Amino acid sequence: MAYAIIQIQGWLMHLGEFKLVIDHVRRSLVGGRLTRVSSPAPGSVAMTFDLEIPEPIVVASVNPRCTTLFTTDAEPPCHESTKPQRMLNPSFVKALEHTVLGYTLTEARLLRPDDRIVLFIFHHVDQYGEEKTRTLQIEMTGRVAHMFLLTETERVVSSMRRLHRPGTREFKEAKRRIASGKPLPPPPAPPKGYNGRSAASLEEIMTRERNAFEELQSDLQRSRKVALQ
Repeated sequence: MAYAIIQIQGWLMHLGEFKLVIDHVRRSLVGGRLTRVSSPAPGSVAMTFDLEIPEPIVVASVNPRCTTLFTTDAEPPCHESTKPQRMLNPSFVKALEHTVLGYTLTEARLLRPDDRIVLFIFHHVDQYGEEKTRTLQIEMTGRVAHMFLLTETERVVSSMRRLHRPGTREFKEAKRRIASGKPLPPPPAPPKGYNGRSAASLEEIMTRERNAFEELQSDLQRSRKVALQ
């Protein structure tokens, strides 16, 4: 299985490298229709497109152990968790599948030029001619990495991380007050000192990060076996 992976785990990826991978996604996957959505690991989604290309699948993860976005030629196996997730929302993948399955990816672009946040914009016209647009916002921002499914008006349909309930102390003290059904507040500004240049080729990035996601999957599989003993 061939992987093309970007991962942020304990360090900041060069912004130029992130842009390089997003450009690869845009050139290869835009125009494809989404035919399958699955979860290869907690906090992750795998999206398959109906394209005759070497790597028609994109996987995005905001799992704290492996924050990553990559394309692949074969769908990674689904992960069945043996225990509830305290921080991650397992229903996000189902919401994404229910909402955008059959939609066409029409755009993949950065939210702003100086940050590692990408927007996957999906479009669909139903049998009655009604147009619908949904956005998957993926924030590759280290320990606060997140994913959101948004409406045309940027209201939150679902989120990969569990949200604090409005009215609670945690919600009131949050710097970014996010609530389902409400407009998504803008993310905080990125830290200064980003390197906008690409420090490595796309192939080097793929090779360097390939083992990270595979290691996460292996660790999850070992943990599951131990839990079942």
